Amino acid sequence: VPSALLTFSRAVLRERFSSFVAKAVYTFSFDRATELEQPVLDKMLVAKEHGAVVCASPTALKSFALKFVEVMHHLEERSRNQESDWQTTLMQNAITLGGLLPLTDEAKGKAATETVLLVKQAELCARILRVM
Repeated sequence: VPSALLTFSRAVLRERFSSFVAKAVYTFSFDRATELEQPVLDKMLVAKEHGAVVCASPTALKSFALKFVEVMHHLEERSRNQESDWQTTLMQNAITLGGLLPLTDEAKGKAATETVLLVKQAELCARILRVM
């Protein structure tokens, strides 16, 4: 449904479906700045479980697909960097205002945490796609 007609389409669907069958109508709204979190998946699972109608604009679907590609790209980039030992060298020789200083354990932990978050986002994307 085009973005300009999303509100109208949702209202029409609610009107048409509620007259003979009690069906919920959900809106899938997403943009690339949105962090993928569990509530997005939960909403899609509830819609599937109840046989609800889900409306989405092409922009929301495109943004979701691009977010998935972006997350996968970041994961592949991190994997490639670890394999080539580039990331390790960068971490050991991080440039700061004071000159070359070794990266602290806290910064190394932050990089690992970011990787874990990317993996979780990729898993959520895949699960949402399976529900769709």
